Amino acid sequence: MSARKFFGWQVVAALFVAVFVNVGFSSYGSGLINALMAKELNFDRSILGLGQTMFVLTMGFAAPGVAWGIKSVGARITVCFGSLLVAFGALFLAHVATEAWHFILAFGVVMGLGSGFGSVTPAQACITLWFEKNRGLAISIALAASGVGGFVAAPLLNKVITAAGGNWRIGWDFVAALAVLAGLVSLLFIKNRPADYGQLPDGRTTDTGPVSGAGADEKSVSIHRSADDWLLRDALRTRAFWVLVLAALSFVLSISVFVPHAVPHLQDLGHSTAVATLALGTIALSNTVGKLVAGFLCDRFEPRYVWFVAMLAIAVGVFLVIGAKSSAEIYIFAICLGAGYGASLVCWPSMIANYFGAGAFATILGAQTPIVFTISGLMPYVVGLAYDIQGSYNIAFTAIAALSLGCGILVLLSKPPRYSNATGKLVDGVGI
Repeated sequence: MSARKFFGWQVVAALFVAVFVNVGFSSYGSGLINALMAKELNFDRSILGLGQTMFVLTMGFAAPGVAWGIKSVGARITVCFGSLLVAFGALFLAHVATEAWHFILAFGVVMGLGSGFGSVTPAQACITLWFEKNRGLAISIALAASGVGGFVAAPLLNKVITAAGGNWRIGWDFVAALAVLAGLVSLLFIKNRPADYGQLPDGRTTDTGPVSGAGADEKSVSIHRSADDWLLRDALRTRAFWVLVLAALSFVLSISVFVPHAVPHLQDLGHSTAVATLALGTIALSNTVGKLVAGFLCDRFEPRYVWFVAMLAIAVGVFLVIGAKSSAEIYIFAICLGAGYGASLVCWPSMIANYFGAGAFATILGAQTPIVFTISGLMPYVVGLAYDIQGSYNIAFTAIAALSLGCGILVLLSKPPRYSNATGKLVDGVGI
């Protein structure tokens, strides 16, 4: 194998750029631009929520296509394609959008599709092939880009729009330019797998196989990593698969709801737009910290323990924001939600790869994501509609907090399912 310097970290850096733009700006940054757009174009809260719902749903339904793209043409082309879709959607919003359906089509469908193809799933899939021993850390670094991007996006876009005399369309032009740049970076610096560069995972010089797994000495292994790549039909029969789906649904739902509704909710409680915008930035920054901490911990402890703590943090944060009166309560909410979401976003793929094998990762995640994003994607619209009917977010937010707590407990109890090397058959169908 090649003696060249290990290229995996350059791949992580390129994926960081893609996620920085295609999630940080198209998702977090959109919370500010969409709020300004809704005010000028007279969209009610349900329309604002519907746009986010379509964004999340499109990402979810795109997952099988993303998995196919990763296997067929690799993460490099997949990420570039997604970046260009984000750019196209942003340009449409900047220069064409005047009606609600324009907003739903361009933001909800086109940019949702672009974010799905150009960010998290291909980044996770690519990194699981480049890394084994440091997989959690590498995933956390790449995915931390969404938090860094989100922290930068809201205040930066606010400055850009303010400098343009309050013209929110200039904000979308700015996002489009960044997305084109992300596409170019992906073409130049992403390699689909170590073999494409004449290397092995983690920069090993000899192929020693997985660093740990079911066949390894159990006394020397603290984290379960499957030595087998599971078939989807067998994974579907395990309790662990469905616990991961439910837990992922819970944390994706929480961020999907609060991105479009956090600013209006905090304004309803009497807080200023500046405070509400800073809360979004704090969520994004805490998201980054949560990912990095979880990445470090998931390489040293079973990810299910880390995920339980993350889900508990989300529950605490959401309970706090329901009637937040002080800035302190708002920022504690933002820190808990952001850190819990960021940590969860690392724990989910880590558990999939560890429980079902790195080679099966794209297939398993591609099967789980449509379920997760379909249900969670409906919630921004449902919550917005509930507000329009009830005039309050209280019931919806309480339910989200309770769901997060319950799912955290389920994750904590979900042990690895077992697969027989000798027979290729499922040994423990419930994984508990």
